[in-house]
Amino acid sequence: MYKYFIAIISIIFLAGCGHQQEKQVETKAIAEQRIPVKAATVVEEEISERIKMTGEIASLRQIDILPTAAGKIIDEKVTLGQKVKKGQALAHLIQDVPGMEFSPLAIEATISGYITRDGVEVGAKVSPQRAVYTISQIDSVYMLARVMESDLAKVKINVPVLVQVDTYPGKIFRGRVSQISPLLDGRSRTATAKVVLANLNLELKPGMFARCSIESGKRSSLVIPLDAVIHRGTLQYVYKIEGDSVSRMAIQTGAIVDSLVEVSGRLAAGDQVVVYGQNLLRDGSLVNIQP
Repeated sequence: MYKYFIAIISIIFLAGCGHQQEKQVETKAIAEQRIPVKAATVVEEEISERIKMTGEIASLRQIDILPTAAGKIIDEKVTLGQKVKKGQALAHLIQDVPGMEFSPLAIEATISGYITRDGVEVGAKVSPQRAVYTISQIDSVYMLARVMESDLAKVKINVPVLVQVDTYPGKIFRGRVSQISPLLDGRSRTATAKVVLANLNLELKPGMFARCSIESGKRSSLVIPLDAVIHRGTLQYVYKIEGDSVSRMAIQTGAIVDSLVEVSGRLAAGDQVVVYGQNLLRDGSLVNIQP
């Protein structure tokens, strides 16, 4: 009888151990099914509303220099890109009239600035009908920005403007609106605004394509990292973390500020969204949040 009792106890013990091992294996299997992800919290921030425009850089002032008489160029005193002063001799010519002799005649700068066009060669004939130099004032420049009709009422004289050009990625040039055209282009539905910019290092070249933005107001909005947003055609969505799993949630995006994007939809401040590991997820996937 005693031996029989011991046998029953042993069977129960072994069965309990086996059940515990099965439970551990099941727990381990569930853990292994969890997909490692990284998460970020939805936060509410004040963001700036900005009007974005494109345009070109132009000289503050540009003058063509014409000789005062016809003749032949006998020397040249300046080169392309050189800075000159008003009244400075740029070249000399001798008037070419048969039977007459003339003293050399100077072609002079009528403004101070930089030589941005040099059409002179020693020995070439010139006349008052054709420009031989162009002088541009580029210590300050304009951006000729195209303003959409819908944004025109928001663009004001003297408002600060942030300007960027492709030549210097990430660099911001600061300027102000100095003039706004009273006319609207009927085809493009845009008006022209002049944005004046300091250019002491001559980094901005006339003719450069430029982009700019003007702050038009501020609002409080929900923002998430750009990395959280998944694009599928015209659809945008995120994976929202709910307990141990995720839900795929459609969203709408707005303004982008640095690495954050404004969002609207069924998200609230304090929610967590996946920012790394989304490519392995499906709606309802179990996740393991990594630090």
